Amino acid sequence: MLFALGVGLVGAVLLRLTAKRARLHRWIGDHSPRSASVSLLYTIVSVPAFAFLGTPLTYGLIHVAGDFMNMRSSLGAFLTPKLAAVLIVAPFAYLGLVWLCNRFLRPPRGPWWIRALLLADIAAVIVYFLWARAIYNGDWADRDGWRLAQNPHWVIVSTTTRQLLGGDSVKLAADFPPQYADDFKPVGARPSATTIASTPHPRPVPKMSF
Repeated sequence: MLFALGVGLVGAVLLRLTAKRARLHRWIGDHSPRSASVSLLYTIVSVPAFAFLGTPLTYGLIHVAGDFMNMRSSLGAFLTPKLAAVLIVAPFAYLGLVWLCNRFLRPPRGPWWIRALLLADIAAVIVYFLWARAIYNGDWADRDGWRLAQNPHWVIVSTTTRQLLGGDSVKLAADFPPQYADDFKPVGARPSATTIASTPHPRPVPKMSF
């Protein structure tokens, strides 16, 4: 819900800022519902994906899966007739509701209470965001299903963006003996067995009896 409210507010602000530019204003108004319908499709697909993986889809998961031919058998198992019907009906139902709202439910322009209501909506979204963030970092932090609180759209966008900017790197905070790195060298570049035998190893910790 927070994601939908945020996208709606961004769209409203863009329409407001482009009110004096007719072509850009019309383009944003025409493409916003289409972009939202694509987002709706991704939301629907994310439900069975999370049920199977236990996590929202990320760039890494899609990259590991490979191309469409490799994923075809998996997609066939998840694409049930019910899910296929929802994927077909949901975008048209959403676009139909958008048309009905624009045709019959447009609020009057000018009254002060319209602007006050808009400001109240923005304040409510900010409060809800802060409250949800506190809950996510608090009570949800140590639960097994904490990824359920993640937004699938944000996860796929953020992981893809990080990958395009260079990807995530793994850092080991603990120190280790330099000879451990020899395991990653080619066989010919590794030290001989005599050298390895002469290298001092850490003394084992003595067992303690109780």
